[in-house]
Amino acid sequence: MPSPALLAISSALLTASAEMILTPAPSILSSSLGSRGLSYYLVLSPLLVGVIMIIGWLAIGITAVFSLWFVLATASIMAAILNIVDLHSTAIIYVPAIYMLSYNVLEASIFNSYSNTTSGYNMGGYHAIREVGGLIGGIVSGYVATYLGYTASLSIGLSLVVLSAIARYAA
Repeated sequence: MPSPALLAISSALLTASAEMILTPAPSILSSSLGSRGLSYYLVLSPLLVGVIMIIGWLAIGITAVFSLWFVLATASIMAAILNIVDLHSTAIIYVPAIYMLSYNVLEASIFNSYSNTTSGYNMGGYHAIREVGGLIGGIVSGYVATYLGYTASLSIGLSLVVLSAIARYAA
């Protein structure tokens, strides 16, 4: 039986990773795409992510093996993009979109597992721990992106995704 504490910690790490990757993204993307391009990106990328997730759910469903494979594949793709692409290139627009796919798959898997393990009890505690991760990630992302750059913020966020996946499957 999965450990509710490890599942909640996994969710907190995942939320912190979202803050590390997505909080500084609009200013970085705005410099690459301009304000109109950023507006289109912010509207279209969540729609694209949602459509791809729905197709994935309909095709094979979210299973533990699939979500772990998906997260690790996404982390590999993001690492390759970071190593190949100059951050001033417009190709950086793919990193947050690819990340959102991984985030949503892992978040749904963690939430579903926690809910099943606890029979829906103590969901407030789960959400509180998750929000603490978001708070810490938000504060750290501002510092890291300002003083170390967006590449460092992406790298730390990617590391937190991997740690979240490890904690999720160690539970």
